[in-house]
Amino acid sequence: MGDGLADLGMLAHACRDNLTNRFALAGFMGNTKGLWAPSASGAASIVTAQSGLWYKRWGNITDQGGTVIFGYGGYLDPDGLPANVGAVFYVAEPGAGHFSIQTNINHGSWGPVAGLNNVDANNGTAVGRIAAWTNSSAAQTKIRVVGKTAASRLRFWMPPCSTIAFPMV
Repeated sequence: MGDGLADLGMLAHACRDNLTNRFALAGFMGNTKGLWAPSASGAASIVTAQSGLWYKRWGNITDQGGTVIFGYGGYLDPDGLPANVGAVFYVAEPGAGHFSIQTNINHGSWGPVAGLNNVDANNGTAVGRIAAWTNSSAAQTKIRVVGKTAASRLRFWMPPCSTIAFPMV
């Protein structure tokens, strides 16, 4: 199901609700059921209004230790999505600092993603970047971003794709 169907509306609900009653949900990003629901702690916040930067619900970390967790907000998989690929979109800009991307796999402990424990988001001008990774196999996954630099300005979002993937039957 693509972008045109994954938003609010009668057709979206009919497709999602009927298909997920028949097939297991394998992945989804969008504005309703299946949203990566972010939560913030420490020197972090969630921007919930359309701001001109991105759509609503993107993360903002302003100091070391600020944390934003992206957990699956739906009732089908409340402890993470079955996934083997992940990505975080972020703005590299002056004063952005460094951050760590960490995952929680199969309800285990949080750990840094290989090669993404100290991502440098500093840049001379504001540009969009993507930090992406692939795991060896699909597993229940939650993602968090942790600020590593004092007095920083980190702005990021989960990928803006609206997709439901169903396994082949």
